[in-house]
Amino acid sequence: MFLKKEEDFVGGQVKTDPIPYNFLDKEPVFFTPRRMHSEEREFVAQETEKMKKWQVIEDSNSNYSSPIVIARNKGKLRFCNDYSKLNERLKTERYPL
Repeated sequence: MFLKKEEDFVGGQVKTDPIPYNFLDKEPVFFTPRRMHSEEREFVAQETEKMKKWQVIEDSNSNYSSPIVIARNKGKLRFCNDYSKLNERLKTERYPL
């Protein structure tokens, strides 16, 4: 789903069954944040506040963490997460969907 305008987002949460994750080991995956330029830090602060307002994200004290990556696309900034290290620690399914 892609939004045409921010105002189109109504809010709320998607109710689904919990997804079982099969990790190769029991050690939590935690990575320190990447260094960012001040412009990027400001963008991240604005985007996280917006996502909290929309109830897309919430504060967490989890032992798991993946770094944020700011991608530039046609001069605009995009908020992304880098799950590559987390994915390396997951058991791959033999027959994925």
